[in-house]
Amino acid sequence: FAWPRATRGSLGMGETSALAFSVPATAIDFWEQRLLSAGVPAERADDRFGDPVLSFGDPDGMRVELIGARDSGEHRLPRTSDIPRERAIHGFHSVTLCEAGFESTAKVLETMGLGQAGQENNRIRFAAQGNQPGRYIDVLVQPQLIYGNMGAGTIHNIAFRTPDDA
Repeated sequence: FAWPRATRGSLGMGETSALAFSVPATAIDFWEQRLLSAGVPAERADDRFGDPVLSFGDPDGMRVELIGARDSGEHRLPRTSDIPRERAIHGFHSVTLCEAGFESTAKVLETMGLGQAGQENNRIRFAAQGNQPGRYIDVLVQPQLIYGNMGAGTIHNIAFRTPDDA
Protein backbone atom coordinates (compact mmCIF):
# COMPACT_ATOMS: atom_id res chain seq x y z
CA PHE A 1 0.00 0.00 0.00
CA ALA A 2 1.11 3.56 -0.56
CA TRP A 3 1.99 4.86 2.88
CA PRO A 4 3.50 8.34 2.55
CA ARG A 5 6.04 9.32 5.22
CA ALA A 6 5.74 5.94 6.94
CA THR A 7 8.59 4.95 9.18
CA ARG A 8 10.62 1.98 8.03
CA GLY A 9 9.76 -1.35 9.51
CA SER A 10 12.42 -3.76 10.62
CA LEU A 11 12.68 -7.43 9.86
CA GLY A 12 12.99 -9.88 12.70
CA MET A 13 11.07 -12.53 14.56
CA GLY A 14 7.33 -12.37 14.12
CA GLU A 15 7.57 -10.81 10.66
CA THR A 16 7.25 -12.04 7.09
CA SER A 17 10.86 -11.76 5.98
CA ALA A 18 10.48 -12.42 2.23
CA LEU A 19 7.93 -12.69 -0.55
CA ALA A 20 8.77 -15.02 -3.45
CA PHE A 21 7.49 -15.30 -7.01
CA SER A 22 7.78 -18.40 -9.19
CA VAL A 23 9.63 -18.31 -12.50
CA PRO A 24 10.80 -21.20 -14.67
CA ALA A 25 14.12 -22.56 -13.38
CA THR A 26 15.72 -21.73 -16.74
CA ALA A 27 14.79 -18.04 -16.34
CA ILE A 28 16.92 -17.16 -13.29
CA ASP A 29 19.88 -15.91 -15.40
CA PHE A 30 17.51 -13.76 -17.47
CA TRP A 31 16.00 -12.15 -14.34
CA GLU A 32 19.39 -11.60 -12.73
CA GLN A 33 20.64 -9.73 -15.82
CA ARG A 34 17.38 -7.77 -16.16
CA LEU A 35 17.46 -6.61 -12.54
CA LEU A 36 21.17 -5.75 -12.61
CA SER A 37 20.81 -3.82 -15.88
CA ALA A 38 17.99 -1.81 -14.26
CA GLY A 39 20.28 -0.92 -11.36
CA VAL A 40 18.60 -3.28 -8.88
CA PRO A 41 21.18 -5.14 -6.78
CA ALA A 42 20.28 -8.82 -7.01
CA GLU A 43 22.14 -11.75 -5.59
CA ARG A 44 21.98 -15.48 -5.89
CA ALA A 45 21.02 -17.19 -2.68
CA ASP A 46 21.64 -20.85 -1.90
CA ASP A 47 19.31 -23.24 -3.68
CA ARG A 48 16.15 -23.84 -1.70
CA PHE A 49 14.66 -27.32 -1.76
CA GLY A 50 16.52 -27.88 -5.04
CA ASP A 51 15.36 -24.66 -6.72
CA PRO A 52 17.62 -21.68 -7.53
CA VAL A 53 16.85 -18.41 -5.71
CA LEU A 54 17.47 -14.81 -6.77
CA SER A 55 17.05 -12.24 -3.99
CA PHE A 56 16.69 -8.45 -4.09
CA GLY A 57 15.04 -5.59 -2.21
CA ASP A 58 12.18 -3.43 -3.39
CA PRO A 59 12.47 0.39 -3.08
CA ASP A 60 11.12 0.25 0.51
CA GLY A 61 13.54 -2.50 1.51
CA MET A 62 11.14 -5.44 1.41
CA ARG A 63 12.92 -8.70 0.53
CA VAL A 64 11.68 -10.14 -2.77
CA GLU A 65 12.80 -13.46 -4.21
CA LEU A 66 12.45 -15.18 -7.55
CA ILE A 67 12.39 -18.95 -7.21
CA GLY A 68 13.37 -20.95 -10.28
CA ALA A 69 10.72 -23.57 -9.65
CA ARG A 70 11.02 -26.89 -11.41
CA ASP A 71 7.30 -27.39 -10.85
CA SER A 72 6.16 -23.92 -11.98
CA GLY A 73 3.86 -25.68 -14.44
CA GLU A 74 1.81 -24.13 -17.17
CA HIS A 75 -0.24 -21.21 -15.94
CA ARG A 76 -2.41 -18.79 -17.82
CA LEU A 77 -0.03 -15.89 -18.09
CA PRO A 78 -1.12 -12.36 -18.92
CA ARG A 79 0.36 -11.11 -22.15
CA THR A 80 0.64 -7.45 -21.21
CA SER A 81 4.39 -7.64 -20.78
CA ASP A 82 7.48 -7.64 -22.95
CA ILE A 83 8.80 -10.64 -20.99
CA PRO A 84 8.88 -13.78 -23.15
CA ARG A 85 6.44 -16.47 -21.96
CA GLU A 86 9.26 -18.93 -21.21
CA ARG A 87 10.76 -16.43 -18.72
CA ALA A 88 7.59 -14.90 -17.27
CA ILE A 89 6.67 -14.77 -13.61
CA HIS A 90 4.09 -17.48 -12.97
CA GLY A 91 2.65 -16.03 -9.76
CA PHE A 92 3.35 -16.21 -6.07
CA HIS A 93 5.60 -19.01 -4.92
CA SER A 94 5.85 -18.55 -1.16
CA VAL A 95 6.37 -16.33 1.81
CA THR A 96 8.98 -16.77 4.50
CA LEU A 97 7.99 -16.23 8.12
CA CYS A 98 10.74 -15.50 10.63
CA GLU A 99 10.07 -17.14 14.00
CA ALA A 100 11.82 -18.12 17.22
CA GLY A 101 10.44 -21.65 16.78
CA PHE A 102 8.04 -23.34 14.42
CA GLU A 103 5.79 -25.48 16.61
CA SER A 104 3.03 -22.91 17.31
CA THR A 105 2.99 -21.70 13.71
CA ALA A 106 2.95 -25.32 12.51
CA LYS A 107 -0.23 -25.99 14.52
CA VAL A 108 -1.99 -23.03 12.91
CA LEU A 109 -0.83 -23.93 9.39
CA GLU A 110 -1.84 -27.57 9.85
CA THR A 111 -5.28 -26.51 11.10
CA MET A 112 -5.63 -24.52 7.87
CA GLY A 113 -4.83 -27.59 5.77
CA LEU A 114 -1.11 -27.13 5.11
CA GLY A 115 1.30 -29.95 5.84
CA GLN A 116 5.02 -30.05 6.52
CA ALA A 117 6.67 -30.60 3.15
CA GLY A 118 10.37 -30.51 3.98
CA GLN A 119 13.18 -29.07 6.05
CA GLU A 120 16.56 -27.62 5.16
CA ASN A 121 18.60 -26.58 8.17
CA ASN A 122 16.51 -23.98 10.04
CA ARG A 123 13.90 -23.59 7.25
CA ILE A 124 10.73 -25.67 7.50
CA ARG A 125 8.43 -25.71 4.48
CA PHE A 126 4.68 -26.14 4.68
CA ALA A 127 2.52 -26.69 1.61
CA ALA A 128 -1.14 -26.71 0.71
CA GLN A 129 -2.37 -29.72 -1.23
CA GLY A 130 -2.32 -29.55 -5.00
CA ASN A 131 0.03 -27.58 -7.22
CA GLN A 132 -1.55 -24.13 -7.31
CA PRO A 133 0.72 -21.07 -7.18
CA GLY A 134 1.47 -19.66 -3.75
CA ARG A 135 1.03 -22.93 -1.90
CA TYR A 136 4.24 -22.75 0.16
CA ILE A 137 4.87 -21.13 3.53
CA ASP A 138 8.44 -21.34 4.78
CA VAL A 139 9.15 -20.86 8.48
CA LEU A 140 12.71 -19.68 9.07
CA VAL A 141 13.69 -20.37 12.68
CA GLN A 142 16.01 -17.61 13.88
CA PRO A 143 15.68 -17.26 17.67
CA GLN A 144 18.81 -15.10 17.84
CA LEU A 145 17.00 -12.18 16.16
CA ILE A 146 15.04 -9.49 17.94
CA TYR A 147 11.37 -8.98 17.11
CA GLY A 148 10.61 -7.05 13.95
CA ASN A 149 8.43 -3.94 13.68
CA MET A 150 5.76 -3.25 11.09
CA GLY A 151 6.28 -0.28 8.78
CA ALA A 152 7.39 0.59 5.27
CA GLY A 153 9.20 -2.33 3.68
CA THR A 154 7.42 -5.00 5.71
CA ILE A 155 4.40 -7.20 4.97
CA HIS A 156 1.55 -6.63 7.39
CA ASN A 157 -0.74 -9.51 6.41
CA ILE A 158 -1.01 -12.67 4.33
CA ALA A 159 -4.25 -13.96 2.84
CA PHE A 160 -4.74 -17.72 3.11
CA ARG A 161 -7.08 -20.07 1.29
CA THR A 162 -8.44 -22.77 3.60
CA PRO A 163 -10.38 -25.95 2.79
CA ASP A 164 -13.50 -24.70 4.63
CA ASP A 165 -14.69 -22.18 7.21
CA ALA A 166 -13.81 -24.43 10.15
